Amino acid sequence: MQPSPIRAEDTLEDIYYKTYDDSRANEPHAPIWNFKQSDTFSEFGACREWMMGAFSLGEVRHQKECGHDSLYRLYVYSQTKAVSASHQIAQEWRTMYLERATWKKHRERLAAEAKLFE
Repeated sequence: MQPSPIRAEDTLEDIYYKTYDDSRANEPHAPIWNFKQSDTFSEFGACREWMMGAFSLGEVRHQKECGHDSLYRLYVYSQTKAVSASHQIAQEWRTMYLERATWKKHRERLAAEAKLFE
């Protein structure tokens, strides 16, 4: 008999992830969260709480089995892609904002011209 992976200091989230096995594969993912309505992601505790429950048990197990080199490579790829995408999104938002400001001025000018025409 294998010793239990659960330790006395484990949280409910730790126990939830450590007790996963294939017999529970088709059960819905039901993370144990202790969020409050006032929590924001500017607080470490809320961020940790989200991270502890966001991913399914199968995904957590899959990542655990990947090995350090694979996880490192995946981390580097994903962070690079995320930062690159964030940069592009920021550029597009800036462009959209400038285009919207130009459009508003154009609309106001056309409304004034229409009023003069009437």
